[in-house]
Amino acid sequence: GAGGLTAEQMYSVLEFGAPDKKQTVADNYRRLMERLSTDSTVNVANKIYVMQNYAVKGAFNAIATGSFRSEAESVNFAESAAAAKKINGWVEEKTNNKIKDLISPDALDELSRMVLVNAVHFKGTWTYQFDPSLTRPFPFWLSETESRDVPMMNIKKHFAFNNFEELGFSALELTYGGSDMTMMLLLPNERMGLAALEEKLPTLNLAELAGKMHKQEVE
Repeated sequence: GAGGLTAEQMYSVLEFGAPDKKQTVADNYRRLMERLSTDSTVNVANKIYVMQNYAVKGAFNAIATGSFRSEAESVNFAESAAAAKKINGWVEEKTNNKIKDLISPDALDELSRMVLVNAVHFKGTWTYQFDPSLTRPFPFWLSETESRDVPMMNIKKHFAFNNFEELGFSALELTYGGSDMTMMLLLPNERMGLAALEEKLPTLNLAELAGKMHKQEVE
């Protein structure tokens, strides 16, 4: 793996702490993968493609398979078209044919040594699905004074919700059936407050926000 300044920078950007915590990171990722493997809405797969005639160290392979569920496979990158076809075929299979042609043959050549591939496929169904017959016109504001009526989905159910007045927005969670995954929606309290909310996003702790939300009837 990376070492020295490169490792420090990667851990800083990924907010993993210090590089000496790499075993903790690996253990946490393994537990995450185990949890996701039982979730019917999401499929995560990892793969390592290595230039043929290059051997992967046993210790590295053990960590890759044990903590990251990532197997290594030998491929000849010099035959770029065939290599790209193999990689793209794997990605297409793991994403239920949704992602095609992820990598171009032009991205590979005889100097390529390793390609790390991560594929994620998510397909969820709302716990409470929107009834198309309830869709009706609502005002969509273009400015503080100008709006247009557009068809909007509508539902009235109990959802986790809170109006974070001090932060300037409301938050609501939509759950998926058969999963602990949720979609959190943030709506600025000010009519033209979207830009301010976007600037605030990097500073928000979504897990902390979720802990302050409570089930209540929301339309």
